[in-house]
Amino acid sequence: MDSKAVIGCGADACADQEIIKSPNRMPKIIFIEEIPRYEDRKMVVNRIKCEVISIAGDREACIGAAKMKKGESFIFEARTPQGLCVRAFNAIFPSAFAMRFSDKMPWEKGDGYVDVTCPDGDIVIRLSRIK
Repeated sequence: MDSKAVIGCGADACADQEIIKSPNRMPKIIFIEEIPRYEDRKMVVNRIKCEVISIAGDREACIGAAKMKKGESFIFEARTPQGLCVRAFNAIFPSAFAMRFSDKMPWEKGDGYVDVTCPDGDIVIRLSRIK
């Protein structure tokens, strides 16, 4: 059964479907489709550049504990980028994670980037794929 997808259906959940109702009220396994083995699938894995593109006001650094500066950049991969403010990381994580494993997301702008504002409202970080 290494390459088959299966579903189970108990008698209560499928009482109107005689084909899968089991007389002893135990789930019956049904093969529904072929799925390629994990080794046969190719997954997109991108590196994501996270660059501070603006800071509110005339400050040189953000108001957060990490004191991030305009132009500072980080690479989002399998580990948390060193030096990136934890609040900023929390804000960018959902978009950066989605971009890491895809070629294009519906919310991207222009040439495939996303601008994310830190929860402090102080900085904007641009996420883009490294090609």
